[in-house]
Amino acid sequence: MKIKFNYRMGLFLAFMSLVFSDSMFLKDRNLDGIVFYASLMLLCLLIGFCFIKSRRSAAKWNTVLFGLVTSIFLLIGIAVQHLPLLIKGRLIFSMVVIVLLVTAGKDLLKNLDDVRLVSYSILAGCGLSILVALITKSPMAESRVEAFGGKVISTGPLGFTGGLQYKNFFAADLLASFIGLVIYQKYRHRKSNRVDIFWIAVIVVLEILAYSKTCILLIPIFCVLLFGLPSLKSKGKYGVLGVGFFSLAGVVFIFSLYLIVRSDNYGYRVRGLTNYLSYFSHDSFRLWFGNAEMAFGNPELGYVKTVRSVVGWNGTMELALLDVLIKNGILGIIGYCLILLHWIIVLVRETFPMRLPMLSVLCIFILSACVESYVVNMHVAFGVFCYLLLAAFSKGKEFDVRSSTDLPYVPKDTI
Repeated sequence: MKIKFNYRMGLFLAFMSLVFSDSMFLKDRNLDGIVFYASLMLLCLLIGFCFIKSRRSAAKWNTVLFGLVTSIFLLIGIAVQHLPLLIKGRLIFSMVVIVLLVTAGKDLLKNLDDVRLVSYSILAGCGLSILVALITKSPMAESRVEAFGGKVISTGPLGFTGGLQYKNFFAADLLASFIGLVIYQKYRHRKSNRVDIFWIAVIVVLEILAYSKTCILLIPIFCVLLFGLPSLKSKGKYGVLGVGFFSLAGVVFIFSLYLIVRSDNYGYRVRGLTNYLSYFSHDSFRLWFGNAEMAFGNPELGYVKTVRSVVGWNGTMELALLDVLIKNGILGIIGYCLILLHWIIVLVRETFPMRLPMLSVLCIFILSACVESYVVNMHVAFGVFCYLLLAAFSKGKEFDVRSSTDLPYVPKDTI
């Protein structure tokens, strides 16, 4: 019997292997890097295949032009650094993947069935990691000291990792799956799919077990944005969009205030950023073009230990802004801002069925960047999936909401 390989099968394998590449099972055997880069290369091949087959000839040139401009800002800092060729190649490849996700990646997710497929492939990767960890008796709990509100909660196993290297990565992958399934449920089915509802409930339970405060807070925020904003439809499309961004500003303020006041860990993350800016404040080259030479020049010591040994041990390296400053510099920040600006322009420019989900995902995307580095870390499926979702929804009315199993259906409360 012949098995026909299509892009949907490849899409499932790419995301499942991307999640599993972060497992302790592969890391202990030094196979994590091979699986990680193989999954990204498969994803890039799928993106290229779908982009070439796309009939949007006029939009292709705009996509290529935007990709080239963005690439200049993201790559120039890495290109001018004196790094070993292999390390420089890896960094350049990760930036190229982000550019492809944002630009040509808009043709990869063709409809909501593909969104659901990726959600389940991420969930399958988490399940595979748990299963392998149970069989091989790999650790599935992250042991560390956690302080919250000035008090030490635990010095033992704190969060469920699902067999991955970090509980926060496991929780972020689950959050990506949650977002995809909830969007599918709201915009595809007149009646709820019991199977999807079951797995959404499982994801929530696993998020609680993982005890990632960021993801636990982002889940209700996403639900409020996705299910709360439609009630403002009477204000008109620009009014609703304005309220949406003002809501985002309010949520960011409350979110940041809560983290700063209640979590000592967030203070260490901010201190890591301020320490870096203070240490290199007089080095304009490092600020503008990044400091990848310092951070990645000693592979044996590792990225985190290398940076902290220079800027101080009283701060940590989780913030996305710090990660971009080190890898790409201020020019890299400009590149990411261009990507955000592109999505905001799409939201403001026209009304389309998936406008509200795009706004909701964008808000979660920005909020996560205020706390973690998921959006710039290709090892986490959350960032990769969010890039693809935002790129696909940015096609506007060209995004196909039809399904092979359901009648076309779009809620009336879209904005």
